[in-house]
Amino acid sequence: LFTDAKWTSNKKDNKIQDTETTENTLVATVGYEADATSWLVLRGAISQELVGYQKNKAGKKATNTDSTMASAGATLNFGQLKLDGMIGNTTVGGANDGILHTDTLMTKVAVHYWF
Repeated sequence: LFTDAKWTSNKKDNKIQDTETTENTLVATVGYEADATSWLVLRGAISQELVGYQKNKAGKKATNTDSTMASAGATLNFGQLKLDGMIGNTTVGGANDGILHTDTLMTKVAVHYWF
């Protein structure tokens, strides 16, 4: 079982258009990882944006729409060699939230070798 909470604060300043935008988000993640067999580890996680808003230079505040992100991953164990892969939907706050993009299956891949 793993958890994560992340507070992000970004400030965008455009001198040409004389605009300034501050965006703040608080994202919480809960996930679980378990050995399915001696050669396969499965994991999944869900993230939810708990707080999200943007504020412009005039102080006007706009709340972000609710967003959830789900992801699933697996590790294939070949002795000392491990192959990790993940599928998931877009990042929290993206245009396609809630859509699992299986067409990008295994696009996030890592290979580990344990000496």
